[in-house]
Amino acid sequence: MKAKMESKMIEKHELMKVCGYEFVKIGTFYNAEKFGTKKYPNYNLAIKLVDKEVLNAEKSAYLITKEIKNEPKIIYVGYYSHSLEHRWIYVKNGIFYAWHQKADEYIEKSESVQKFSLWITTNPYATDSNGDLVNISFAIEQKIIQELNPKGNTVNKNIVKTKSVKNILDLR
Repeated sequence: MKAKMESKMIEKHELMKVCGYEFVKIGTFYNAEKFGTKKYPNYNLAIKLVDKEVLNAEKSAYLITKEIKNEPKIIYVGYYSHSLEHRWIYVKNGIFYAWHQKADEYIEKSESVQKFSLWITTNPYATDSNGDLVNISFAIEQKIIQELNPKGNTVNKNIVKTKSVKNILDLR
């Protein structure tokens, strides 16, 4: 069953619901001036952010999309465990370079870099049985991989049905 995706604009922010979770478009990719490191001597993939404060966004699930026929198509889904800046961004000379392996693989080699965007969840939390809020970014990533099977995701696609320890040990 294909998961429903819908995209809409709210004020200046574009929102999209994927598998029941809301994502906000936080940036679009572009080719900036090149800089060099030992590993990447001619790197130039950068991201134009809607607001530089999103660099402080706590752990979240994220999407890389490519605009196809005026609609965002999910190319890759992931999550990060610290801040967006820590996982994704390398700042040099005021430019926010997209410092991520999947960005290198799918975007940098594309002739239409500006058609790619980065989205993050607006509220990656659920309430657990104790009433506490728990970040479920990893679970959101896994659900999207299972339901939509993005071409960029190559792991965790064939989850083997397993049992919980509670069921294995018949704990009550």
